[in-house]
Amino acid sequence: MILLREKYIVRNKEMVWRMLDNEAFIISTEGNKIHSLNKLGSFIWQLLDGKNSVQNIISCLCERFQVTEDVAQADANDFVEKLLAQGLVELSDTPLAE
Repeated sequence: MILLREKYIVRNKEMVWRMLDNEAFIISTEGNKIHSLNKLGSFIWQLLDGKNSVQNIISCLCERFQVTEDVAQADANDFVEKLLAQGLVELSDTPLAE
């Protein structure tokens, strides 16, 4: 797992996204690729504002889905690694400024 709890995750500003019926849809700016996220992915996606640390996201997952910290960490890491591989997010060592 490449993510560290102290990292912050920032959505790629080149992507457009919308929530429809609690599901996130991410569209490339060229409009040639659409990503549809499930309930868990959509919940995490909404937290990827660059102000939430990975640790905070894990805590939110534990609370929302009533899972253990280990399960939440594994789910968050797996999901974000996929987003990173597709260029949908970036990692940051510091939170974004307000």
